[in-house]
Amino acid sequence: MDQQFDSKGNPYGPIRYKQLVRECYEISRIMNTPYTDVLNISPLEREYLREFIKEDNERSNKMLEEKMAQIKQK
Repeated sequence: MDQQFDSKGNPYGPIRYKQLVRECYEISRIMNTPYTDVLNISPLEREYLREFIKEDNERSNKMLEEKMAQIKQK
């Protein structure tokens, strides 16, 4: 269960809601899936997808850095 208030005493509900909307938006955008379909996945699935997306981004960034290093060496 989420907390009621943040550290400054503000209601936590609107903050958490915005985080959830952002997560669903990011998954929808990256996976090219309708936003309404993303709303139907479980919180665990959503967390897994965010983890997989993060891993893919890290892998892509690493490959890009390696390619840039190769280009600079030539």
